[in-house]
Amino acid sequence: MNIGPHGRYIFNVEVPDRPAYWMVSAFGVSPSKGFGMLNKAIEYVGVQPFYTNVEMPTACRQGEQIGVRVQLHDQHARGYSGIAWQRRL
Repeated sequence: MNIGPHGRYIFNVEVPDRPAYWMVSAFGVSPSKGFGMLNKAIEYVGVQPFYTNVEMPTACRQGEQIGVRVQLHDQHARGYSGIAWQRRL
């Protein structure tokens, strides 16, 4: 990564579906200012508000009864309510 003349570089990173914890550290070298380094690493916690897991068979036949399990994981301890129903196709 090449830092511009203003001394900063801004980039976006997509937050993953599952919780991710990153420790970010950096250093730089300049002909006029010499060597520079962050005194302390920056901790970044990337957590989506919630995510889902869906488990179901990979294949089924017409008219076959299957089970589908859906899990909603809440990362921020907020209250959510939902309704699930089965529709016959």
